[in-house]
Amino acid sequence: MTENNFRKWVKIRFAVNAALLATGAALIVLAFKRQGGWAPFGLTNGLYWGFAWGIVGNAIAQLIRCISGLKNGKELRKQFVRETDERNIALVKKAWEYTGYISLVALLAVAAFMSAEVMQALVFAAAGELLLFLLLYLILHKIG
Repeated sequence: MTENNFRKWVKIRFAVNAALLATGAALIVLAFKRQGGWAPFGLTNGLYWGFAWGIVGNAIAQLIRCISGLKNGKELRKQFVRETDERNIALVKKAWEYTGYISLVALLAVAAFMSAEVMQALVFAAAGELLLFLLLYLILHKIG
């Protein structure tokens, strides 16, 4: 990938994150309407609020990154090197791999203290995640 292509990707990311920001804002409005006011303290409502605000926060952070890269050539170059350097790619993959393992073990450990139903749901979710990982690994291994 060249730097000009990378600039195009950053512009596409900007558009996607702007759409995510709008989606998150819409989810906040829907969560507000669903519960009838500003009281996000119920478990289900808190989940919706947290999900919506998480999308909004991530979209804002990514939009700031895109804008800083598009306005400043040096920052864009740093982002380009960070995302295309083989050493950085390998480190990021390894970090996400370990993060996934640690998160999975932590979730299952916490669920063991909650209830059997929560534990069962998280075990099924973890099994689904591992199957999806295996499927994607096999697909990407065939492509690559």
